Amino acid sequence: MSWGEVTVKKHALKIAHALVALGLTVLIMQLLPRLVMHVLSHISSFALMLESSPFLSVPVELAVRLGSALVFIRVLCRGAWASYGFKAKGNLMIEQALMVGLVIAVAMPLIVSLVMIVGGLDSMRPFIDFPSVLHYVFIGLIFASVTEEIVFRGLVQSYLSVHISGSLVLFKWQITFPALIGATFFALGHLSLLTLGLAVPQVAAIVLGAFILGITAGYLRDETGSLVAPIIIHMLCNAPGILGYLGQ
Repeated sequence: MSWGEVTVKKHALKIAHALVALGLTVLIMQLLPRLVMHVLSHISSFALMLESSPFLSVPVELAVRLGSALVFIRVLCRGAWASYGFKAKGNLMIEQALMVGLVIAVAMPLIVSLVMIVGGLDSMRPFIDFPSVLHYVFIGLIFASVTEEIVFRGLVQSYLSVHISGSLVLFKWQITFPALIGATFFALGHLSLLTLGLAVPQVAAIVLGAFILGITAGYLRDETGSLVAPIIIHMLCNAPGILGYLGQ
């Protein structure tokens, strides 16, 4: 086999693994939650609860995503949970995560506001109607942040790290290709918000914010080998949303 053929084969394998990661993302984030909700909707007692409280679908779908991600991680890690970010030892860079997270939490609303102004929209429309501030804190802030970090930085990025190498320098940060791919999947996943009727500028602002969050969380995942710092940053980035509910 010639050098050129070997190179092509290596690139083909990398693309294949990236597609596997993409498939896992779509399966966990979209297909399985919809399948479970479809099955549950045919159970009369659950259908009645869902009719009286449509918000119930949010924690159910998050639980499906978290549970399925943990199942896939268990199969892939073969008991070595730490290799998929489940560890709380060593330099976890918690202080750095807090500082960077606060900066992003302050900067992102400003960037989003600018995008909205350029897009000709007066304000952001919430895409999930949380019943109360407490619902937002426990479901939108904590549960969603933990779940999405386990899916994207725990499962997707860790899986890709085994099969894809290489990195690039971004603002003096060494961003690995697995972190970049995971951040891209995470950001593009928010395009599904278009199906909820959100305006294109609003979705564009959310996708931009998600990509910045994903890159930062992915970098810290690589640097610490843990999901602790990514989860902290994710929660801080979601925190400004509380202000919208306090203002209602």
